[in-house]
Amino acid sequence: MKRFLLIFLALCLALSLAGCGSSVSDAVSAAVDAAETQPGTETETEAETETTAGTGQVIEADSTGYAHGYLGDTMRSVFFDFTVNSAYVADSYEDYIPSEGNVVLVADVTVYNYTNGSVTMYDTDFQLQWDTGSGDDDYVYPVTYARALYPNTGVEATGDMLPDEYRLGIHEGRSGLLVFEVPAATDYCIGYQEFFSSGESGDVYWVYFTPENRSTVEVSPYVSSDAETEGVITAENGYAYGAIGDTMRSVFFDFTVNGAYVADSYEGYVPSEGNTLLVVDMTVYNYTNYTLVMYDVDFQAQWGGAGDEDYAYPVTYARALCPNTGVEATGDMLPAEYTVPVGESAAGVLVFEVPAAADYSVGYQELFSSGEIGDTYWVEFTPDGQLV
Repeated sequence: MKRFLLIFLALCLALSLAGCGSSVSDAVSAAVDAAETQPGTETETEAETETTAGTGQVIEADSTGYAHGYLGDTMRSVFFDFTVNSAYVADSYEDYIPSEGNVVLVADVTVYNYTNGSVTMYDTDFQLQWDTGSGDDDYVYPVTYARALYPNTGVEATGDMLPDEYRLGIHEGRSGLLVFEVPAATDYCIGYQEFFSSGESGDVYWVYFTPENRSTVEVSPYVSSDAETEGVITAENGYAYGAIGDTMRSVFFDFTVNGAYVADSYEGYVPSEGNTLLVVDMTVYNYTNYTLVMYDVDFQAQWGGAGDEDYAYPVTYARALCPNTGVEATGDMLPAEYTVPVGESAAGVLVFEVPAAADYSVGYQELFSSGEIGDTYWVEFTPDGQLV
């Protein structure tokens, strides 16, 4: 039985949480835009980490520059620790009433300064994203946004809300609420990105959660439509296996490997010596009632015995996060990131650089914003034009 490699889990949490709908590239871009117009978080003196500070589970960014946590986890950035203790949605908070169709999301957050320098915090250090279909507008800052710069804008902090600007002394913590106006959704995530006074950006930290619903506004969870199920392959005991031409049904979408071949090059891309290119013709169909955001790394190719090195992501890998990495999609290649509206399909090719082998498989694994892992789907095939 094939096993899905753990690196795939980490990458997909960053890139393809269909449950969260989070586009990290959107989040990073928005944070950069915000940083250009407002002061960033930095310390008065050079911060030095106390390795013994903090208790409980502390999550730091990995080598990819990302950290992923859930309610109650302590996220450690280079400037401070933060924990999202709990969250709920409601029709209002204090005197603040959202626009029609929206709700307020109230997140209870604790920030702790473990460094040896005072830290100035801003409400816009934190950003919220949600899962109704990721796009350029699927994020917000707290409703207190921008009062640190423009006192007549935003909403004045009331009740237990964290203010738009505050300072943490050395080894000082502060708890309070961040209030966001958002569309009703099932799952959300709060993000923070490090920015340095040199202008460089650092690691990104995400906390995923499903808030308690105290709102009367109807929440639209992920619900499959009445799509035809005849002729599709669904998972049994956590796994589904198919062949070329079979339609694989996950909880988020259908996908079909229409065909596959190997070649010496594709649209100017030439693999390393001893390798070949596996070109997989795929169709992804959105049978649900919400827009899908798809990433090239949703799918992984494997071969041989599925060892630690027997896998590859498409050659476009990581361009959704870092535009200067990976290979730009050309020809019929599916891009690093794309959307599939309700009831529509996206067709194209995924190109993998692989060693020559007799048989290959393309896999997809469901990942939920709760942190749970779902079913795994494999399409196994022998490609045309096998190189010798």
